[in-house]
Amino acid sequence: MEFGDFQCPACQQFATFIKPQVDLNYVDSGVARFVFHDYPLTAGHPHAFFAARAARCAFDQGEEYFWPFHDQLFSHQATWAMSQTPPANAFESYADAIGLDRRPFTSCLESDRHADVVSANMRLGMELGVSGTPTIFVSKGGGMGVRVVRWSEFEGFKDVIDRLLAEDAGGGA
Repeated sequence: MEFGDFQCPACQQFATFIKPQVDLNYVDSGVARFVFHDYPLTAGHPHAFFAARAARCAFDQGEEYFWPFHDQLFSHQATWAMSQTPPANAFESYADAIGLDRRPFTSCLESDRHADVVSANMRLGMELGVSGTPTIFVSKGGGMGVRVVRWSEFEGFKDVIDRLLAEDAGGGA
C-alpha cells in the first residue's frame, strides 16, 4: 500500500525503479497486490491534487487504465509539474496515449469528481502517520502492516514481504 504524490520526485523514482521489481517478483505472480493511495503534498506540489484526480478519472474507464496513466504521470513529471497553470492539456494527451475515451476523461477532469476520494486517501494517510511520500506499508490480510523503511531499494521490500510470507508458512515469529 503506497501513499504517493504524482508530483513528488521521490515517488517518481520509486515508480520508475522499484515498483516494477515489486510487480515482477510479487504482484504479477499473484503473491501480492499493490494498492495506491493518493497523498498529494499540496503545500509544495500545486498540481498534485489535480494529478491525483486525473488518475482517478482514468480509473473510471477501468482499472487497467489506472496504472498506465500513473506511469505516464511519473514518466512526464518533469514537464507537467513545472507548469504555471493546471496541466489539463498534458493530462489529456497522456489519456490519448493510453487509449482512454477522451470525452468522459475530459468531462471528469473539468469537474470536481474524485476530490472526495483523494481527500479521503489523505485523511487515511494522516491517521496512519504518513508524513511524506512515498510511504509504503506491506501487510497480510489488510490493515496497516509493516512500514517499508528502505523503500528506495528493492531489498527493503523483499525483506519485509519474504518475512511476512515466512510467517504465513509457519516459519516466523
